[in-house]
Amino acid sequence: MKNYIILYKVNDKAKKAMSEITPEEQQESMKQWHEWRDNLGQHLVDFGSMYFGGKCLSSNGLSELETPDMGYSLIQAESIDQAINLASTHPHLKWHTGASIDVREYFKMP
Repeated sequence: MKNYIILYKVNDKAKKAMSEITPEEQQESMKQWHEWRDNLGQHLVDFGSMYFGGKCLSSNGLSELETPDMGYSLIQAESIDQAINLASTHPHLKWHTGASIDVREYFKMP
């Protein structure tokens, strides 16, 4: 199996909506995240973490992030198509209008 990183992304509209959800909605959202995690079974390598803020550092200097990531998970799949299929069921897309998920193959450094 190959390794894939799933990057959860949000735009400004999704960030604003996330800040306005009720505690009950937040609890339901996390319940669905955990159900997704549990349904992945052997495909899950690392449930990951959420993070916010930051800057982009490049050879041109420091800039704002264009589409901020808000978290990641690591999974294993036979192909990019299978990894996309696994990611497509994630509640991040349901709960946050303007949210997206990047799926990228990754390799561990030797």
